[in-house]
Amino acid sequence: MLLGIWHGILYAVSYLAVISNALIIAFTSDFVPRLVYTMSYSKDGTLTGYINNSLSYFDTNDFPAGAKPDSDPLNQTQLCRYGSYRHAPWEEDKYGFTEQYWHVMAAKIAFVAIFENVVFIARSIIKWLVPDIPRRLREKIHQEAYATNEILLKTELERARGETAMMGVMMSSIASAVGDNVRKRDLAVNGDYERSSSYRNAVNESQSSTQPPPQVHVINPYNDTLPRYRDTSV
Repeated sequence: MLLGIWHGILYAVSYLAVISNALIIAFTSDFVPRLVYTMSYSKDGTLTGYINNSLSYFDTNDFPAGAKPDSDPLNQTQLCRYGSYRHAPWEEDKYGFTEQYWHVMAAKIAFVAIFENVVFIARSIIKWLVPDIPRRLREKIHQEAYATNEILLKTELERARGETAMMGVMMSSIASAVGDNVRKRDLAVNGDYERSSSYRNAVNESQSSTQPPPQVHVINPYNDTLPRYRDTSV
């Protein structure tokens, strides 16, 4: 389905959800440290000794001023254990990160990358196997689009035929008028127009009219001996 701008928003939210889930699994759970211990540090490939391996030593005499507990029930606590991968206080790199810490950190980053790619590959496969539009519905859409195109083509064809017929009538009328004008011109050029039926009809009509055509005498206005312009029919 096409969701417009929401498609991009939902895709971004799903992408961020996958990354956040991968980070939560890698950095807030013991899944990756247990996996690293089982594959690299366990003698028998089990979790035996995992708790002792994941705890580091701390000398209580190394508490900074003001941070040491006020009371010690046993008054003899010198070492305590805490969850981290650091060197012991008697080693040279006191409280520094051990090699196992960097090993686990690299494994966590690799887990995030692998988890992300596996999820998106699975998503792509599922999207390919399960299309957004079912096959039957897609066929119906194609059939409706084909029928619509056929109707449009038929309508355009009928309109084109009507315009062609109208254009043919107009062209025939124009051709007939042009032909008449050409024939009249040819008769006039050849001196045969007076013998043509059109000329005879025009003469007969003028002679049969009850009112004679007005006669106009052309005179010279600068010569007083000649009459002025006068319409003798009035």
